[in-house]
Amino acid sequence: MRLHDQNIVQSVGRGNRCLAVTDEGLDVLDVSEITSILKIHPGPVRSFRIDSSRWTNQNRLLDWLQLLSEKSVQELNIINLGHAVGTTFPIQELQSQNLQILRVGFFKIQDLDLHCFDYSVLQVLHLYACAFEGLKLSWVVSDCTSLQELCVAFCTENLRINSQSLLKIRNWGNIADRFIIEASPQLVELETGISPREKPIRVKPVRGAAAAVVSISLNDVPALKKINLLLLCDQTITVNNVLIAKVSNLSF
Repeated sequence: MRLHDQNIVQSVGRGNRCLAVTDEGLDVLDVSEITSILKIHPGPVRSFRIDSSRWTNQNRLLDWLQLLSEKSVQELNIINLGHAVGTTFPIQELQSQNLQILRVGFFKIQDLDLHCFDYSVLQVLHLYACAFEGLKLSWVVSDCTSLQELCVAFCTENLRINSQSLLKIRNWGNIADRFIIEASPQLVELETGISPREKPIRVKPVRGAAAAVVSISLNDVPALKKINLLLLCDQTITVNNVLIAKVSNLSF
């Protein structure tokens, strides 16, 4: 875990064998120290990041999120590389009114829903290999009026986007049937790294059977300038209900 706050580095970083002071901040080498550090932190916490840690029980993660909310955390990055992918991320405990950046990886976010956490000023949301309901994420994105960047990676949900604030949407390594943008008038950049779901293997192949494809529908995106990670062999793309047959014909 790394803390970037200068005052906490100065107050607890020196002389503690469980901590390592670097030019980038304070590295916590013993996960048991995290709770005690957060308790003495005066707040607000500018940045909190865990890349790989093993906490002893689910209550510890819950305690961290509660403390971080009390300390008005601005940026939170938790990548679960130390536990099973099915580990639950208790997002409902994240109630910082100052939260601007949230990056979560390899968790099950079963409580993701409207108003499940404080996203009133959230600008960046990244979800890496997380399990959640696509429809509920769509509701949150629509309701999050400050959101500028959305990244969803290694996901298997269909997504429907309606946002008045998004500037960038990134899809990486996703598998889905469809991706729909109903309206995103500020969107400038889109990444469409989405592959189709595999169809069940038939005992007797059917001649002329259609291959699996991803339907990508883009509507009301007047500011869109760039589309990356196109997989034209697996995708059909329409812009304002007009089928785009060739990338070379696509211009904005």
